[in-house]
Amino acid sequence: MIIEIANVDGEARKEWVLVEVQGEVLGDLNGPLGQISISGKIAVLEIGQHILEGEVVSLKQSFLVIEKNGVSNIQSNSVAGVIRKKIVFSSRPKTKKIVGK
Repeated sequence: MIIEIANVDGEARKEWVLVEVQGEVLGDLNGPLGQISISGKIAVLEIGQHILEGEVVSLKQSFLVIEKNGVSNIQSNSVAGVIRKKIVFSSRPKTKKIVGK
């Protein structure tokens, strides 16, 4: 079977980032995971009252994110994005300090 891979309507491909965490993430994974702030090669992920610090690393090989576009018996795929970097969160989470009360 030949599967054609094409860019959608000549649009620029979106740059995606792979997120790697050590351990297990529990909770509702259908919504947003948290908020990631990136400054240079340092990344900070805030999940609820927890803060994770990580590092932005370039991948040795890029990955393509492919979207299926199948209609009846004809199947074609398009490139939805390219992953060239990953954020590695390898330390234990810290608790946010709540100012106020």
